[in-house]
Amino acid sequence: MYHSLKMDQSRFGIAVLYALFWTCYLSGIAAAQQQSFRVRPTDVEAKLGDYAIIRCEVDNQAGMAQWTRSGFALGFDRDLHNVPRLSYVGDSDRGVHNLRIENVTLSDITEYQCQVGPGKGNKAIRADAHLNVLVPPKSMEITNHGPDATITLKEKEQTELECVVREARPAASVIWYRNDVVLRTETREDTTELVDVVVSGTTIQKNTTRSKIKFLPSSEDDKARYVCEARHPALVRPQQISVHLSVQYPPGAPRIDGYNEGEIIRENQSVSLTCISRGGNPSPELIWYKNDVRIDSTYATSYRESRNELTFMANTRDNLANFRCEATNLMSSIPKVADVVLTVQFPPREVKITGVNEGKIGDMITLNCASTNSNPKADIAWFKGGVSLDNPFTTSSVSPDGGWTTQSNVTFKVEPGEGSFVVTCQAINKGLGESKVASHTINVIRAPGHPVIYKTSLNFSEGHLHKIICTSVGGHPVPNLQWYREDKKIESTNEKEGNTAKAELSLVANASDNGVTYRCEAKNKALQTAYSESVTFHVLFPPRTVSINVKPKKLKEGERAYLTCESSSSNPPAKVVWQRNGIHIPAHTNSTKDGVYGGKKTVTTLELNLTSELDNVAYTCQATNSAIKKSVHDGVTLQVLYKPKFIDSPGEKVSVVEGEAAVVMVKAKANPDQIKYKWSRNNTPLKIKPKKLFFDGPVLNWTSVGRKDKGKYECEASNSEGSTLYTVELDVQYKPTVEPSSEYVMVGEGESAHLDCTSDANPLDESMVKWTHEREGKMSELESRISRSFQDTKSYLTIYQVTLNDSGLYTCTVNNKIGEPANASIYLIVKRPPDIDLSPQIAKAASNKGETGKLICRARGNPNVTFSWSREGALIATNDSKYSIQYSRIDMMTWESVLSVKNVLPPDYGLYECMAHNSLGDETHQVRLEVRSVPEPPNGLKVVNFTQDSVTLSWSPGFDGGHDQSFKVKWWKVGGFGGVRTDEVFPKNATVYTINGLSPVTEFGFSVAGKNLLGEGNYTTDIVRQETSIGPNPYATPEGEFPSNPFSRLVISVFIIVGATMLFINIFLIACFLKRRSKKRLSSASEQGSSKSAIEMYGPPSSYNETVNGETLSSISEKSGTYSHPENHDDDHHYIEDGGKGPGASTYLVEQINHHHSSGFPYRDIGGVSYSTLPRKIHHGAPIEPVSGHPVHHEDDGYVDALRRNAYNNQGVGDKTLLYGRTTPRVASRPPNVPPIPELYNIPPEARYIPFPPPGFGGSPVGNGSVRHSSSHNMLNSAISPTNTSSFQANGRLITANGPLSPGRGSILTTFAPNPSPMMEHEGHLV
Repeated sequence: MYHSLKMDQSRFGIAVLYALFWTCYLSGIAAAQQQSFRVRPTDVEAKLGDYAIIRCEVDNQAGMAQWTRSGFALGFDRDLHNVPRLSYVGDSDRGVHNLRIENVTLSDITEYQCQVGPGKGNKAIRADAHLNVLVPPKSMEITNHGPDATITLKEKEQTELECVVREARPAASVIWYRNDVVLRTETREDTTELVDVVVSGTTIQKNTTRSKIKFLPSSEDDKARYVCEARHPALVRPQQISVHLSVQYPPGAPRIDGYNEGEIIRENQSVSLTCISRGGNPSPELIWYKNDVRIDSTYATSYRESRNELTFMANTRDNLANFRCEATNLMSSIPKVADVVLTVQFPPREVKITGVNEGKIGDMITLNCASTNSNPKADIAWFKGGVSLDNPFTTSSVSPDGGWTTQSNVTFKVEPGEGSFVVTCQAINKGLGESKVASHTINVIRAPGHPVIYKTSLNFSEGHLHKIICTSVGGHPVPNLQWYREDKKIESTNEKEGNTAKAELSLVANASDNGVTYRCEAKNKALQTAYSESVTFHVLFPPRTVSINVKPKKLKEGERAYLTCESSSSNPPAKVVWQRNGIHIPAHTNSTKDGVYGGKKTVTTLELNLTSELDNVAYTCQATNSAIKKSVHDGVTLQVLYKPKFIDSPGEKVSVVEGEAAVVMVKAKANPDQIKYKWSRNNTPLKIKPKKLFFDGPVLNWTSVGRKDKGKYECEASNSEGSTLYTVELDVQYKPTVEPSSEYVMVGEGESAHLDCTSDANPLDESMVKWTHEREGKMSELESRISRSFQDTKSYLTIYQVTLNDSGLYTCTVNNKIGEPANASIYLIVKRPPDIDLSPQIAKAASNKGETGKLICRARGNPNVTFSWSREGALIATNDSKYSIQYSRIDMMTWESVLSVKNVLPPDYGLYECMAHNSLGDETHQVRLEVRSVPEPPNGLKVVNFTQDSVTLSWSPGFDGGHDQSFKVKWWKVGGFGGVRTDEVFPKNATVYTINGLSPVTEFGFSVAGKNLLGEGNYTTDIVRQETSIGPNPYATPEGEFPSNPFSRLVISVFIIVGATMLFINIFLIACFLKRRSKKRLSSASEQGSSKSAIEMYGPPSSYNETVNGETLSSISEKSGTYSHPENHDDDHHYIEDGGKGPGASTYLVEQINHHHSSGFPYRDIGGVSYSTLPRKIHHGAPIEPVSGHPVHHEDDGYVDALRRNAYNNQGVGDKTLLYGRTTPRVASRPPNVPPIPELYNIPPEARYIPFPPPGFGGSPVGNGSVRHSSSHNMLNSAISPTNTSSFQANGRLITANGPLSPGRGSILTTFAPNPSPMMEHEGHLV
């Protein structure tokens, strides 16, 4: 038991241990599986605008994971739709919950927390992370300097550069570079400052970094580039900004290339000296000086070097000259200098000998020789005739132009027997081996021979050229010859040839040469006194002048005058004559006396009796030397004093039109011509009237003449010799005015009427007065019953036995050709009872319900006409509230009353009676008040003019229906094609209209209708026709009013005649051929007895298969100009004229059946159907208007095409002609009792020609396919109204029946004939 107990205890202990083991094991496992962060969130940096990922990974995740931002939960939805730019990324099943932030902004700088909630026994876990946004620098700059700016500095001058990098996060680092090498300096200072920036309500701090460097620039810094570089983790590459330094420093010392001291330069050798200076900023100026004189400042720079090249040709002045080059810039305190001194060698340029150049035998001659500067100095040698001369005296001196000058003197004697000889001086530069030579000639002098004069004659005519030659032979030197006139030298042409001298004197003989001595002298240096020879001339000369002397000095009319003419000296004496106006007049005395130059003067005297006619008369005196045929003239114009005389005037009377300007101008002559003019009227001096009357001297001026200015005017002209008076009359003409004696004259029939008018005009006479009547030609009718008279200013017209037709407006017209004619009218009123105007325009009145109707009653009569209105026998009171009456006088003979019916009601419509009354009687007239309607047709349509291509129409308006109306003109070519055309008349109220562009020699029809707001009225029933002329109408209006045809009338006429002839020939031939063929077919059909229709006989089966198609039923030709307007039934009277030929049937189905019933046309009823009883004359070209809404085609070849398509288009049947028209397919309107078109025409082939009786048609349906004219018409009683146009459509083609029917035969062309007549049966071919 104890043992069992021990065993049990032992087992219990094992069990407890086992339980404890499993408890600990399971607890460890549980502790090992607790959720935790596999990757814990850490702080993250991201660039602005980039994305950021904050990692968060969880092991053994049990709870739900989310992120918070600034303490606000973002939610468990991994897409975070409500949080833009943020999302959860990674595999959540593996515990990856990374937070991705797109397009990072500064607002994203905050705390983020990754949270995992509790779950499955796990506690919640969380971890924080901070997002820091890296912001690159906003900008950077070097203070006060732009990017890549150039900074100008001075050498060794303290300089500071500051670089600012703004608003970076974190702060940017700054590095300085000098020429791409990192700059390390102890003087650099860097500072960083914080800048607060508010983003989305949150303040974010950014950093601005400032870096300063200080340095002393040197020449090495010139053109150096300093760069500030900002580095930042948000930048892909560092940012840089740079500046360039321009350090100013003095230049280096210059040097001179191109010459070495002591080097020998020859004259005219090219020398090039180059001055070079290195360094310096700004580039130095290089200036050349020669002997301290500035000579060149042009230099060039290249990088750090400046050059000035001086090039010149060496000359004597450059010898020992100092050439200096100076280099300076603004940093130079003193110039830097380099210089050289040149040595130039040169020979003398010139040697010159001075001294005498002639001498006599035994004379001592001294000469001097001088050379120009030379380096080294020159030596001089003398030679005479090639032999050296001894003992010269030579000296040298320094020249201011460089080198030395040398001079030498030599003396020698002229030996006997020597002639001219040459002395030579030679200057030699021994250093250069060059010399210069000068020569000097010494002439030995001898006496010449005596001069000799050669002459042809001693008698000269003045003005002629004479040549006289003087010669001298021998002597040394050859002598000089000189001519003298008396003792005065004169010019001559001198020549020397060998030992002979010649002097030619060219002499134009002058009067002063008469008796004068000319002398020639010969002389050279060997003579003390010249040798001479002389000659004396005899010259013929005319008088130079002639002068006239007048006595007395002051000439006056009525006195005596003496004119003396004296010529100047003449050889021989001159002959003197007098002339007046080219006519010789004799002198009273003639004499001569001595004159100058040995000539004679001639004197003659003329005596005159003075008159005013001699004033300004010229007298001429002519003096002639007959020996040489030369004359001189003198003239004198006499100034005879006399009082004024009028020589130009407008006459005794001056006429001028009133209101116009007038000028009276006179002209007087006098001597003296200072004439004074005085104007007076009726001996009273005139006074100037401003803007009215002016006078100035002989001119009297009216700016505007009035009647009061008429009268006589005197002009007095005076001068110092007296005065003269001139009188002129001013006649003022003015336009007429006329006044009637009364406004009107009223007389009874058979009495005499006296009319008169008073005129005021100048001029005025009976021929200027004319009486006219308002009606053209009336005065001619009255000629036998009138008398005219004129007295003073009154014109009288008397009319005897006055009739009612004489009434009207008489006009007295005065026309004196000045201004416009003046008119005065007198109305002649002939007493008459009232006559009421029955014009259509006022015969009715129209007004709609509720409006005011105005009824007009107009009457002519005198004395005064009064009106009264009544209705249904009851007088209408003027004070009735329903009515109002206005009374007015239209003209002298016409009176009018307007009855206004207010607020018109239906009972107000009807007739109203108007009574017109005066003392001679009364008249009544009824005016109807109607509802407003379309206009009634105009009246009186007529042709008032026509030309080859136009027609002018006129008409009177009909009643306008109560609205303003306008008009339309319809016109067409009679007997031809082209359809109907309609023109709108403009202006709207015009009643005359011209249609242009018509064909010549062609007949046209015309009709006119009115239209107003309610629509278009009926066209006129009276058709007006007019044929255009072949050429211009002689009675047409002037050219230009209507357009003319541009084609030749002859060509048009020939074309029309030839075309018409060819057309008729073709029609005739085709008609004959078709008629023969149709007879053969009819004969063949009768023999066979076939019940088939004519269509089946002649038409191929394909043309009418299944249904009646458009080709089978083509009674409408392809081309035609004839159409029908169904809306204008009143125009159906436009019938076709065929020249008396009977009409022919054309097709089985007729185009249209048109029954006439319009007003104005007679009808008769046959079997309940009305037919027109118009005369059967059929006119060519009657218009058949197109179906409303469809165009009209105007092809000229329509008729020929219709002939081709229809075999019977010209076959006469009764008296009806069928026309072919072409129309646009349309669905025709259906008569009331006719079934729809499908019931009529969708017929099976076997029943195609069984007559179809529409509902209501009478008679038995009979038909064999032939077209028949029915003599019985009751089939139309209820089916088709006479006013309807039958029109049907088959396969899209419109078939209508149209045209006036023959009442005589009572036929209707139709396939639905209830009572066919064999006698009326005709067949045709449907094409």
